[in-house]
Amino acid sequence: MGTYYHIKDKESKDDPLNKGVYTVYEDDYIDALYSIAKKYGVEITEKMLTDELKRKETKKEGSKQRRCAIFIDGSNFYFKLKDLKLHNLLQFDFSAFAKMLAGKDKIVSVTYYIGKIRADGTEKTQKLFNNQRKLLAHLRKHKLRYSLGYLMKSDDKYHEKGVDVNIAVDMLVATYENLCDRIILISSDTDLLPAIEKAKEKGMQVEYIGFSHKPSVAMVAVCSMPRLLMAEELSKFIGEK
Repeated sequence: MGTYYHIKDKESKDDPLNKGVYTVYEDDYIDALYSIAKKYGVEITEKMLTDELKRKETKKEGSKQRRCAIFIDGSNFYFKLKDLKLHNLLQFDFSAFAKMLAGKDKIVSVTYYIGKIRADGTEKTQKLFNNQRKLLAHLRKHKLRYSLGYLMKSDDKYHEKGVDVNIAVDMLVATYENLCDRIILISSDTDLLPAIEKAKEKGMQVEYIGFSHKPSVAMVAVCSMPRLLMAEELSKFIGEK
């Protein structure tokens, strides 16, 4: 379906119904401009025409709803919220949070990336496993997808592996397969910088969502648009027990 435009002209004294506004189809837009200009003896130059077409396209693009994909680095997100004492993720309203980030744009996907916990028979891992199952159920409730990396144990501590790779791959797939127009990235992992730069080279807008108390300078510098969230903004999405 094409677009219709309203072109202003002088009101006609002879025709009371003519209020000086004409509705024309997009294919007839240029002809209508020439017709009005000819009627009043105005010469339309090539520059005037080019400027008008640019203005029209800018206005059209500005009103267009973009497709938005949101990528959440789960571990990064959790620990940044923990710094703010807002880390009760089972009470976090991910649906409202995603809508706030996307604004007027259409959300095509929200993906949460996290390392998969495997129970090894110990009480500690069983507790972690059970808590993660509750979190994944909460994510499904809010219609979020989740992508699982894995955890590697070293010196009695667990370290995530594969999560940054999953995020990078999904960002590039979204870019090369034209799955969205705007990527919102909630992560301060600088290992993602090469993927961000490649996505930008292909015309993708990559927006960095950081936290005002601990932003990533590199992410702010490289991403198309940075946004730093404050505790006051985040607290409305979580109900603490």
